[in-house]
Amino acid sequence: GLVSGNGDGDISSLMNSDFALPQLVGAPQYNPDTNTLSLTFNFTNPLEISIAVDKLEAGIVSHDGGVFLGNVSLAKPLRLEPGQTIDISVLDALSPEAINYFKTNVIGQNSINVDFVNLNVDVAGITVQVDRQNIGNIPIPPELLR
Repeated sequence: GLVSGNGDGDISSLMNSDFALPQLVGAPQYNPDTNTLSLTFNFTNPLEISIAVDKLEAGIVSHDGGVFLGNVSLAKPLRLEPGQTIDISVLDALSPEAINYFKTNVIGQNSINVDFVNLNVDVAGITVQVDRQNIGNIPIPPELLR
């Protein structure tokens, strides 16, 4: 990934070493009225200073076929104290193609392996960009397959 910003070298090296990618917590929730998936990720601040997470945006694609499943973004900026772990909730608006993909390709499966693409995270004024990152299997809400 690329790290850019006006921070000093210490922050850049910390960004590269200690920041773990957010981990999915629990199962995504699906709202059929709005066609949105709500995903919750667990994120820890490894630094000894409090940090602001101003932006988190990414596309989600299926790992195998690369089918675009939607975009996720942070609802509001967050602040993390040193060593604090918080749950970050993001919403993913599913396209009709994505819903159709779920209904036709994941019959009989209860999870799907997905990647983040074009992940942009703005932490403490530093933008971290990751082209593609596998986030593993996410459970598929049963409502999505009806």
